[in-house]
Amino acid sequence: MNSRGRVGVEPASTMFERHAGNARAESRPDVEAGGDKTATGEAGGGSAAPDVDLDRRRLAVVAAQANSLRWQIVATALVVASVLWRLVPTPLLAGWFVLVFGVRELRARQLRVLAKDENSPPEPLLHQVVLWNVALGAVNGAAALFLSWLDTSYAAVLTMILVSWAAGAVATSAPLLRAYVAYSACVFAPLISMWLLRGSSLGVGVAMLIAMFAGVQYRFAKQNAIVFEESFRIRRENDKLLQELAAARDAAEAANLAKSRFLAIASHDLRQPLHALTLHSSLLAMEPGASDAAAIAQEISTSIDALGRLLDSLLDISKLDAGAVVAAPRPIRLQRLLALLAQSHSPHARAKGIALRFECPPEVVVETDPQLLERLLRNLLDNAIKYTTQGEISVTVEGSDPLEIEVRDTGRGIPREMQQRVFEEFFQVNTSDQARGLGLGLAIVQRLVRILDLPMSLSSEPGQGTRVRLRIARGRTPAPAPQHHDIGSGALAGRRVLLVDDDASPRRAMRRVLDRMGCETSEASSADEAIAAASTNPPDIVLADFRLGEGEDGIELIRRLRRMQPTLPALLLSGDTDTPLLHAADAAALPLLHKPVSLVQLHAAICTALEEPQHAASTREVR
Repeated sequence: MNSRGRVGVEPASTMFERHAGNARAESRPDVEAGGDKTATGEAGGGSAAPDVDLDRRRLAVVAAQANSLRWQIVATALVVASVLWRLVPTPLLAGWFVLVFGVRELRARQLRVLAKDENSPPEPLLHQVVLWNVALGAVNGAAALFLSWLDTSYAAVLTMILVSWAAGAVATSAPLLRAYVAYSACVFAPLISMWLLRGSSLGVGVAMLIAMFAGVQYRFAKQNAIVFEESFRIRRENDKLLQELAAARDAAEAANLAKSRFLAIASHDLRQPLHALTLHSSLLAMEPGASDAAAIAQEISTSIDALGRLLDSLLDISKLDAGAVVAAPRPIRLQRLLALLAQSHSPHARAKGIALRFECPPEVVVETDPQLLERLLRNLLDNAIKYTTQGEISVTVEGSDPLEIEVRDTGRGIPREMQQRVFEEFFQVNTSDQARGLGLGLAIVQRLVRILDLPMSLSSEPGQGTRVRLRIARGRTPAPAPQHHDIGSGALAGRRVLLVDDDASPRRAMRRVLDRMGCETSEASSADEAIAAASTNPPDIVLADFRLGEGEDGIELIRRLRRMQPTLPALLLSGDTDTPLLHAADAAALPLLHKPVSLVQLHAAICTALEEPQHAASTREVR
């Protein structure tokens, strides 16, 4: 069995984009952990959930600032000591200077250690930063005690230095607002107190000015914290946008490669049956009465079947990806469905010398969509026959509820390293295989499994074959199946059919087919001609191509015809497989036949449309 896909991979909007859509850039380390979480509330004083990335960034910035301004603070302390050398007791001044230097160095060193700690949660680390800021602010602010020995002029100089120290912390500690408050409070509080203790109006006035300045600085620090958080979030969003842009670029490139790959494969595999069809039809045209005309006609039929299967695969993928396929579960007898599969696949298996075995109890009833399940099993069998050269292919049904359907072959098997790509479209285990097709069979199986909600497993060993299991629920006893008419049964004899197609060649071919089915066929090449024909000879059913030229389409035509005959049955035909058409036909509740249409398909679709109750036809009026 061929391996073509990856179980569980979600499709994108188109099969090429979906094929490439798994490429995604890895998140940056400083973005990945935080995501879009809310901030810690540092700037606003809130208590929102912590943002780990933002907290670590705060810690890194404060630590970097602590190390970058080490010698500036020491130099300022030296200026204070030199100015006050003969005014303040020497031991007190020297002790203060040593404390400033020591605490400053210990704080810088410890903050470096905290910034490198990536294992601990950031909140305890930030708490340590606040404590170190308290220590530094306390030793810096202790210089205010020197005011007791200073006159007004020297007191003003010292006050200016201490206020500058506190103001500088707006730039160094504001990203962590509580750390700034801890430091500045330890500097401003003793300074304000010492001026108040002077007891003069000047002292009170200076103390008030310092308090006002402290309030202004706090507002600046708070605004800086807000700007820091916003810039961090903008940076993170930009990182995400860059990642998405890179992912979109990679997806576009991969989609382009997938498209090129698809076109190369499709060009070969679609041209093969067309080549044979062209040669054989030319032979018949040259010598219609040749002795081997019947054999040539059979070869033409075989080429058409091969071409139809390739186009059906593309159509199925388009429908499934467009969301135009919806399961309609109902009780069915599983043995009947398997009998149809046996009838259609046995000749191909016998031609390859492969035994094809089906085992299913006759009373088994399951609840599923019969058409979709048939398509799923048909694709599994097609691949099993294609990649099995000897031995046996078996389809068995076992179990109670749920039942287990197993499709097993004795083919080449799938290498273990390729089983991760089992249901990927266009994937080929052996690209040199002459019967490989487009590589869409199992990609369709994957999508049908999702729609039908059937758990599926695959096991395979090279040279030992492949086994696919499906689990499906039992159902109640089904109602009697509707009667189906053979093409030669005369079920359509005398039926008036209005055929509308702006292309003369397929219209003539369809006319010949309908005439041989016993229909009374009227032709029209445009919407106006169809309206005129229906007015003269009301049809029993209309078959309209979707594209009628000059901006007209079959859906609008059917709407106009149903204004004349509200219960008129209708079929829509088209060679288009694009998503808008699929959705438009589904919205209009119109059966859509995709060209090429076989005689059996056409006959069955017309019979079904004619046999529907009249009220059902009226409910399908185009909306």
